[in-house]
Amino acid sequence: EADDGGNIEVAGGFARSGFGGSIIMRTGYSLGASSGTFDIATANAGEDGVSGHMTMFTGTTSAGNSGHVRIETGVATSGRGGAFTVLVGTGNSGSGGSVDITSGKTTASSGSGGTVTVTTGSSTATSSGNMIMKSANAGSRGVSGSIYMSTGSTTSGTSGDMKFQTGVATGGQGGDIEFFVGSGNSGNGGHYILIAGETSAAAKQGGDVEITAGLGSNTATSNGGKGGDVTITAGESAGMSPTLNEGGSIGIY
Repeated sequence: EADDGGNIEVAGGFARSGFGGSIIMRTGYSLGASSGTFDIATANAGEDGVSGHMTMFTGTTSAGNSGHVRIETGVATSGRGGAFTVLVGTGNSGSGGSVDITSGKTTASSGSGGTVTVTTGSSTATSSGNMIMKSANAGSRGVSGSIYMSTGSTTSGTSGDMKFQTGVATGGQGGDIEFFVGSGNSGNGGHYILIAGETSAAAKQGGDVEITAGLGSNTATSNGGKGGDVTITAGESAGMSPTLNEGGSIGIY
């Protein structure tokens, strides 16, 4: 029979009509140096087990919203704010561990599911922070991971939109949107495919593909705005054979 280790339980005080008691844990303060570190960790596993789980959640409620979970680094007055890092440990068997972020579900008849918002840091004097989303480089015998972005399906109504938009600039030009396919050294180059939506409804047409250059909205009579150009260029060929190495074609059907 297993001899499990004993538990340590810490609970705030019970209240019949007011708020229950809180649990507050803080590290030590230092007048001249850094405050103490707060480490929360499960013990390493033995020979035939796994390390212990770590679970943090707020309690359920029968009348009102459940409690928040907030993790925040402190404000710095003479330096940078502390980093917030989420890392999955390294393993040597099977696939790597996942990071899942899921907003809240609702069963209300008129409510929407929770939103997931990821925003970079602002700056009062210079540029806001960049947002980088990428898959890791491949190992010696694989391919780099794919990036999928899609809206959910629906059984009654229109599925969600997907929008890519740069911000409005009041003292400069609007930011570019660029899509590049990476270069390779084996086989043909990667494709760039843009396909409008299909419809199976009777007497309806498939989705349109619209490419519109930018509006030059200045209305000055002397030299106002000029509309942007639309340029379609096929691929250039660097081969030296005049019969086998020709530039790409443009087909309009």
